[in-house]
Amino acid sequence: MTGTVERGALVRRIAAFAAFGTFVIVVASAFLRLSAPHQDCADWPACYGRVTQAADGTEPSAARRSARLAHRIAATAVAAAILALAVVCFTRRPGSRTDRTLAVALVVLTGFLAVLGRWTPTGALLPAVTVGNLAGGFGLLALLWWLRLRHAEGPHSSNARSPRWLAIGAIALLSATAVLGALVSANYAALSCTTLPDCNGSWWPAPTLAAFDMLRPLGVDGAQRAQLAEYAPFLHMLHRYLAAASALAAMALGSWLLARGQGGRGLGAWMLALLALQIGLGVTAITRSLPLPVVVLHNGIAALLLIAVVTASYRLAPGRVAQRSGC
Repeated sequence: MTGTVERGALVRRIAAFAAFGTFVIVVASAFLRLSAPHQDCADWPACYGRVTQAADGTEPSAARRSARLAHRIAATAVAAAILALAVVCFTRRPGSRTDRTLAVALVVLTGFLAVLGRWTPTGALLPAVTVGNLAGGFGLLALLWWLRLRHAEGPHSSNARSPRWLAIGAIALLSATAVLGALVSANYAALSCTTLPDCNGSWWPAPTLAAFDMLRPLGVDGAQRAQLAEYAPFLHMLHRYLAAASALAAMALGSWLLARGQGGRGLGAWMLALLALQIGLGVTAITRSLPLPVVVLHNGIAALLLIAVVTASYRLAPGRVAQRSGC
């Protein structure tokens, strides 16, 4: 029995370490992606959309070099941790089918991100690269955190009236919002709407399916700037509407947890605080023309908000029993 408890603690520690490393990767990736147009730019935001990879070969700044180093170290550590999790889950007895399924999903997702990483340095003009990196990173973070919860949480008896459906809906909306945010960033559409709450006088810019074509490279003009597509305002406003729906779902879930008391109060307060900060960052990003610290923090808070909602969903699962026996 002692051995199984120790294996459970080992899985919990490795998963927590890998989740922290993935969070570092998410933030470092956001900084590397968003700081490129800022680099050596004296007239921001007039130079927004400049594709530095195709520009004048300027040496990266010290901050970008540091972020790239942190990204590589974290990525290597996370890959090693996930391989260790897979070994533990498939070699130890008694085993857990759920844990093994999570381990396989983590290995596959890590491999996908590793392959995608080969195109990242030269993929600034291909939206699929940006969206794939962000979606993969967020998915990896959610799975690792879920695995950690399976081996860290004490027994909970979920009330049949618990709104787990709301938690699942919040996860889906937050994920869709993050993917749309990546698509906005990949199309350099963040400054296509400069007014709030509408978009340059329009509440619903002309929609088109071409906005979701992630395999069509962006055009570049003579000034080495990505050409803004006509559907950019539509993408931007769709991201806003999804963000509003996500905020409502997270607010309802956080308020329910806060009113529930006991163990849910702290999580509910944390969720509502993150949500308020995220809304403030989003408004500031638009009104202040995308200050780099604000948009990077916007990505980081989105990851933390996803963790909070995943935790709520796990705790509200009906008939859940804590998994402490290891993989």
